[in-house]
Amino acid sequence: MSHEQIAAMLERIDRPSRELDGAIFVALHPTAYGWEYVNGERRKTTKGLFVCENNAVPLYTASLDAAMRPLPDGVRWKLGRVSESNRVPKFEQQYYASVGSPKFAEHNYAAIALCIAALRARITQT
Repeated sequence: MSHEQIAAMLERIDRPSRELDGAIFVALHPTAYGWEYVNGERRKTTKGLFVCENNAVPLYTASLDAAMRPLPDGVRWKLGRVSESNRVPKFEQQYYASVGSPKFAEHNYAAIALCIAALRARITQT
């Protein structure tokens, strides 16, 4: 799955997703778990086999600490709330993330907004 496909799926979810955490992990580590992608086709590989610490995929969509891992090296980023109003209930607040310029995303979950913007910034770097 491409970075753009994952970013589009992240925009449509309404809560953190372990399935998309796994998709992000594999997108960041294409040879993870013995698979590689050649011309969009998934194939078994023996090179670069990598297993995440404790066999656990980071909680990219739920944790800001994990959501910072997809950030491209050396790129400036910003995260904040769309509305600083105290009248907006906490569960309705939107967060924005900006990674590089002009990669921008909004979501109800700050970690998801940061993942979307980071994945889109990675697209422009390749």
